[in-house]
Amino acid sequence: MEENKSKIAYKKSLINWSELSRFLTNGDRSGIRPNDIPLKYQKEVSELIKLIDDWSEKVKK
Repeated sequence: MEENKSKIAYKKSLINWSELSRFLTNGDRSGIRPNDIPLKYQKEVSELIKLIDDWSEKVKK
């Protein structure tokens, strides 16, 4: 469980949260943060983290 949390934290560190927030919220750079993802955007952020996970697994091979 702890290992999974650290992997997720690492993947979150690869995201430029300010730019992601601006992109999804149409301008608000502080609307989405790694530890404060509004329900409205949780699906998109989860999908992005999954894509990062898939990419990182592909790169490791």
